[in-house]
Amino acid sequence: MNEVTVVCFDKQDANYSVEVSDTQSTCNNQSVILDKGPGIWEYNVHTGGAVIPVCIETDGMQKAFVSIRGYRYPVEIFRKRHHTLLAILASSPALQSRSIRISAPMPGLIKSVFVTNNSVVKKGETLFTLEAMKMENAITAPSDGMVHDLQVEADQTIEKGGRLCTLAPIASN
Repeated sequence: MNEVTVVCFDKQDANYSVEVSDTQSTCNNQSVILDKGPGIWEYNVHTGGAVIPVCIETDGMQKAFVSIRGYRYPVEIFRKRHHTLLAILASSPALQSRSIRISAPMPGLIKSVFVTNNSVVKKGETLFTLEAMKMENAITAPSDGMVHDLQVEADQTIEKGGRLCTLAPIASN
């Protein structure tokens, strides 16, 4: 029996789940082919007619990172049964009712702030515009909630991982 491994990583607003077995690989239910690239840790991902160069790094123990198009993401590697259990736990009401810290995905300049403390936002709504490397990036709400602990204002610089605000669940009656 083939053991299926699931590799998960978050890329700003999307969670990618790659399933790898001896016979095939899929990423979010789309067929993926991974072949060796020119360097030691370099690979090419073939998916949907596109070829995307990626760099996969590991410390040989627990930590792994995937670099795609200049961005580096930590990854988690699970056996399929562990990934399924974590998905069940993630859908629990207790986990869904906790506050979410919204952090800067990269260093840059906060160009716009579209919310204030106690603003009610919907999933996908733009909270901030962050300028990095002369590109503007929209930072959106990962879920419905209420903005608390707003930490930034327009024209303020921020480091990668710096807290922008906290998104608290909206109490339902």
